[in-house]
Amino acid sequence: MCQYWKIKCKSYDSIIFFKLGKFYELFYEDAVICHKVLDLNWMQTDPKKLHVGFPEKNREKYANTLVDQGYRVIVVEQVKNAKDGAKPM
Repeated sequence: MCQYWKIKCKSYDSIIFFKLGKFYELFYEDAVICHKVLDLNWMQTDPKKLHVGFPEKNREKYANTLVDQGYRVIVVEQVKNAKDGAKPM
């Protein structure tokens, strides 16, 4: 989440597709928007952890849908597995 917030603080007006494994995850306000616009299901029921996600194969389709609706989208790719010794940003 530290990496997410470092990016989000610099691009608060954009929706961030944050890659974790084979899925893109969206958190908080981004999750609320994508839940409504993309009809994504909530990943957890805890209202303090607003979170939706989708498989990587849907990235282009969902990004295009959001852009067509006037949103800005940032895609953050996972480039190294944390257990391989990747250091946080």
